[in-house]
Amino acid sequence: MSSSSVLNDQPWPIKSDSFCIITMPGRVAQMILEMSQRCPRLFAGCWFGAWGSASAAVLFLGPALNRGLDAVALYVVVPGIASFVAGFWAGFRILDSSCTLSTPKAAGVGLTVAVLALAIYAPLFAIAYGATQSAASVDWFGLTAAAFAFGLLATAPVTLAAGVIAGLFLFALRHAAEKT
Repeated sequence: MSSSSVLNDQPWPIKSDSFCIITMPGRVAQMILEMSQRCPRLFAGCWFGAWGSASAAVLFLGPALNRGLDAVALYVVVPGIASFVAGFWAGFRILDSSCTLSTPKAAGVGLTVAVLALAIYAPLFAIAYGATQSAASVDWFGLTAAAFAFGLLATAPVTLAAGVIAGLFLFALRHAAEKT
């Protein structure tokens, strides 16, 4: 079988000839399939939220722990919340077999979720930072702009890659659960 027929006829790279990336026991697959079908938005939100927190932890957990729990909340928890919201809004399409039929589409949805998460993170960061400070006045617009610029410059490559990978793994999970 040529690689072009694998790319066009099968959900590559999820299944190629007889190899499947994700295999799971039937009971686990059935539970995942039921959860994702009952509450696809919530399932996708939790999925992308976990990936968002994990990617932020890779970048910032060490330095944030040195600064205290406020920094952990700002640099690890808030990105997870932003990713949850973005996954809730856009990521559920991966779980719908009529919307997402291929891995490139799943990667595109994951990328969309990551871009949305970056946009949502900036105002959430400004709100959370303002809540942790005792200053009487906070420049909300300036803080939001600074958080957005920092997010683009410092974290965009990791965030975008994590979004694509999360989208692909969610697609693989859905595909594996449907096969059982």
